[in-house]
Amino acid sequence: MSSIVDTDALLQFIQVTNADPPIAHDYLEFAKGDVELAISLFLGNDGAPLNTGSTASGGHHSPPSPSLTRSIDHTAQDDIRAPLAPRREVLVDTPAPYAPFAPSSVYSPVASVAPEAPRRSIFDQLPRAPRAQEAFRDFAAESSALEGGATSEASKVNRLADLFRPPFDLIQNLPLDQARAAARSESKWVMINLQKVSEFACQVLNRDIWSNELVKPIIQQNFVFLQFANDSDEGTRYTSFYPVLRYPHVAILDPRTGERVKEWSHITNPADFVEELTEFLDLRAWKQGSAAKRPRRPEPTERTPADMTEDEQLAAAIAASMQGTSSTEEADQPPPVPSSSFSASSKPTERPDEETEMRETATPDHYSDSEDQDVSETNQRDGAYHAIPADEGTEPPADPTTTTRVQFRLPDGSRVVRRFRKDDPVRTLVSFVKARVPQAAEEAISIMYHRENLLEKLDQTVTEAGLLNASVTVGA
Repeated sequence: MSSIVDTDALLQFIQVTNADPPIAHDYLEFAKGDVELAISLFLGNDGAPLNTGSTASGGHHSPPSPSLTRSIDHTAQDDIRAPLAPRREVLVDTPAPYAPFAPSSVYSPVASVAPEAPRRSIFDQLPRAPRAQEAFRDFAAESSALEGGATSEASKVNRLADLFRPPFDLIQNLPLDQARAAARSESKWVMINLQKVSEFACQVLNRDIWSNELVKPIIQQNFVFLQFANDSDEGTRYTSFYPVLRYPHVAILDPRTGERVKEWSHITNPADFVEELTEFLDLRAWKQGSAAKRPRRPEPTERTPADMTEDEQLAAAIAASMQGTSSTEEADQPPPVPSSSFSASSKPTERPDEETEMRETATPDHYSDSEDQDVSETNQRDGAYHAIPADEGTEPPADPTTTTRVQFRLPDGSRVVRRFRKDDPVRTLVSFVKARVPQAAEEAISIMYHRENLLEKLDQTVTEAGLLNASVTVGA
């Protein structure tokens, strides 16, 4: 062994590189005993042996490559190690978990390397192609991280993500134009929630309002629900047509005209929000359309006898005579009709018997019959109402398959939410109301849902009456 190669240097080289002793000896001899330089050469040469022949047979050393020689000379002159061999790699953005308070670009350390895609927010629910980097996910590493337990910070982020998750079960992945077309075909309204990621109040909507069990059914049944970020494509397009002053922004659009008929910028109580939605649906029935666009009914104008036909003149005379029956003089006098309005074929003096006969036969018997029928139905309904005992009963345990929640707005303005079985008759709800409202035990009160009096549906079940997760108004 050459005196240049020290035994300790040889052992150190072998310990670091795990190379064979002959190869280690050749590199140390070539580097003139410099261990660091020999290791750098070994790594830069990918561990290839410098001696192509056998050292025992006295073979000649293969000459190193010119680039390696230049690297050694340069290193020897500057007394520093040789530079590492250049490697070319491509960095890929790792898919970030859902973050409710920051855009996904925060999790991209190399976002500036790749061409920037159009900005998308977590609240922009339009259909999109799967991201290319999903193919490079390290599922083994993710699995081991899950099995070994994530860090406390990651666990906290996941909990927040679940807590403030957007209402994907309500959101329909449609642009605004397609949403309006779908709403028209289904006779529904369009509800838009415009979110701003930096506003915490927007996240509160996802946590407290859209996830509420009273809010979900009324939206699913009556609205096409959209949720956009204010800086998304659809959000920017919406704000170009409808000015938005504050966030969060919730609005209802008429899909037929595009008119924004109602708007909210502050929603904190689910019960109040359900009440406002119920009032909106009651006042703006779909067939009636927007009240602002409803044509005004023309005011009735008085017609002169000259514009009347013979039958109309006779009917007017009979009506005038019936109104004046309380006064004998007014009853005997003909109605004040100008003589010029009567034609030669309709002289009132020639038909006194016919007028008297019709006056006698035109009694309000048919009106009294209908009034008696209405009174009878009212008495029958009141009798059924008073026959129902006042009893709150026992609230069943929560079971989404067999129970539902009903909200009552009482006459004093308070609200009560209670669970009922889906197969309970409506009279069970009436019994509960009579127990909670003192005046309800003395006189019949109205219990309305969507302009329908529930006293007319006493024998129907809660499901048949459409009262699943309903908001009922109790009148005084």
